[in-house]
Amino acid sequence: MTFTGERRRQPRTRPAAHGLRITCYGREIPAILVDTSEGGLGVEMFVPLVAGAEVGIQGELHSDDFAIALAGTARVAYCRSSPDGLFRVGLSTQGVVYRSYEPGVAVEAES
Repeated sequence: MTFTGERRRQPRTRPAAHGLRITCYGREIPAILVDTSEGGLGVEMFVPLVAGAEVGIQGELHSDDFAIALAGTARVAYCRSSPDGLFRVGLSTQGVVYRSYEPGVAVEAES
């Protein structure tokens, strides 16, 4: 799904994520993928992150059209609290390595 009517350089999409892990503050923090764009990921988490912080990221993204393993470091672009107690976090993925893989076949992303 691609969102329209937004003022963005790259359109957002909503692929499914498997095993998405964010590492920050010396621990692994669960994250739920909300959307992606060419330059970043939008996630929801129970822990706030500081804008500008560098975090580790690893996991798999897939849709009907593609499957990608990812690993590396991302920069926190923003972190906003929501009324439901979650934090919406934008991650700039310029330091992340993406690698295509065959869906259903286990693969480790290279970092």
